[in-house]
Amino acid sequence: MPAPLAPGLPRSSSRQSLFEPDAGDRMSIVDRWVPTGRESISDSQESPRPARAPRRASSYSSVTTGQHINHPMAAIHHPPNPSILNVFDDSPTLVSSLADFVVKAQKEAVDKKGRFTIALSGGSLPKTLGGLIGHEGVKWDKWHVFYVDERVVPLDHPDSNHLACQAALFSKVAIPPAQIHTINVELLEDPDELADEYEKQLIQEFASRDSARFPVFDLILLGMGPDGHTASLFPGHELLQEADRWVASIDDSPKPPPKRITLTYPVINHAARVAFVATGEGKQDVLKDVLDHPELALPASRVKPNFPGQLYWFVDSAAAVKVTYPRTPFKL
Repeated sequence: MPAPLAPGLPRSSSRQSLFEPDAGDRMSIVDRWVPTGRESISDSQESPRPARAPRRASSYSSVTTGQHINHPMAAIHHPPNPSILNVFDDSPTLVSSLADFVVKAQKEAVDKKGRFTIALSGGSLPKTLGGLIGHEGVKWDKWHVFYVDERVVPLDHPDSNHLACQAALFSKVAIPPAQIHTINVELLEDPDELADEYEKQLIQEFASRDSARFPVFDLILLGMGPDGHTASLFPGHELLQEADRWVASIDDSPKPPPKRITLTYPVINHAARVAFVATGEGKQDVLKDVLDHPELALPASRVKPNFPGQLYWFVDSAAAVKVTYPRTPFKL
């Protein structure tokens, strides 16, 4: 059964391709709007952020529900597109399909603007990207890679998301190292400064090209924990309400290591495409909660790309066994 159409969206424009509507259309609808009183990031050499509030107050106070963070103009134009759920019978099929999906996103981005911006998660995700190794369609020299979140540890530490991606993927392909954006290890003693410096890397990558309040990634790939967390956005944490920062620090993660930095919802929800990857029986309950019970407002449920952005799910049959959300046959 195909995924339900968003209200008011003609069927002729719904799912002819996994990549419609085009990411480039977002700039005229959402991303060139700048809130009153705020500069476009292309108008100034300074960060467009407002003054920062203290980061560590009442981290787990009473943030248990609430609407997802979204661009205030998006609701004026159109509600978010419904999620597309792709379920695969086995891991090899999921891995190869995910690789084809990423390459398709890359091709459209490179054809349009000559580069491909992608943000990657850690955990088990890097291993599922193995289908990209040797894929004839990948143009590694066009990739510009950021991390959705990173642990505040050295880059060669076992907990490092960069190390996981390096070991599983980047060490085996010809991607220019300068185009993989890592944390500044000289700032490990100050997570706030570390987050600020990583945000500056984002500004340098996006600000000179896109006049936008938030960066617009071509693709963001996410994982999901058994508690419904994604990136380093955990249930009940104050960062679920962050609406201004691009990158935030956290020093009380319920999952070790406690100190991390993470992209925030405004950045994630501005992406042209976002895809979750969830596999295995251990994800059955949380996947059902996220897809069938969005009212629970788990962190993963709050990922709702602004229209015309699209959210995809790549899951295996073991993870999807309890889900009643409509499935969509995978196609490019």
